[in-house]
Amino acid sequence: MKNLTVLILAGGFGTRLRHLTEKAPKGLIQVNGRCLIDYAIGWADLFEPSKIIVISGYKHELLEQEVKRINPNALVIKNKDFSSLRMTGVMSAKEHVEGDLIVFDGDYIYTRNFADRLLSHNYHELTAHATRQKSDFTSQDVIVKLDDKNHLLNMVKTVGTQELKKDETYFNSLVYCPANHQAKFFKLAEEKIGLSDGKGIHVEDAIMDYVRKGNLVEVFNVPEPQWIEVDNLDELEMAEKFVLKHKKDIDY
Repeated sequence: MKNLTVLILAGGFGTRLRHLTEKAPKGLIQVNGRCLIDYAIGWADLFEPSKIIVISGYKHELLEQEVKRINPNALVIKNKDFSSLRMTGVMSAKEHVEGDLIVFDGDYIYTRNFADRLLSHNYHELTAHATRQKSDFTSQDVIVKLDDKNHLLNMVKTVGTQELKKDETYFNSLVYCPANHQAKFFKLAEEKIGLSDGKGIHVEDAIMDYVRKGNLVEVFNVPEPQWIEVDNLDELEMAEKFVLKHKKDIDY
């Protein structure tokens, strides 16, 4: 992929891991001897992007120090509104984005095989990524409803993994936005944030508003969930097992 920016959202409080995040940001939590932000940056490097941006917030200085140790060329931007939801983090980096854009949450660990699938895909539209297969390791709590051409119709947040209907799939945090779609997407997101009374919005909210305005969002399904989210203590324990199982595929 030529002329690509990878944006990693890593500014949250990590409240469901509070005893581990009282003194350090969530990105510094260790999984099998390696911190989450190291996995995120290592995976981003697989795309050979022109730029890697990490959005920080909570305990910014500690996260920035670790990011610079891992990749001195990565840009770390502090989201001043990090107590709000994730789309404000994306918007804080808008002026630094070059070319196409990949956005994902920094508390996910992805496999090399998943990166290879993205690298082989021909992107034309704003694209969300998903799978119809249940994960043995992580809760899949965002369900996407599709039309018959694999375009997004709706996203629903659940309390955990639920059985899918025929036209549904499990979304992960990753979004691809081609350069020629960014101006419209950012403009609509900015308007949506302005209507949120300072509370901010999720990336998913911005995507759904984009769809409601008549724009297409492709959903790229992969055969199996080649990722895990580390959002609570149970998922942290499962992440250790996930990394050990996929050790050769997480050697980046």
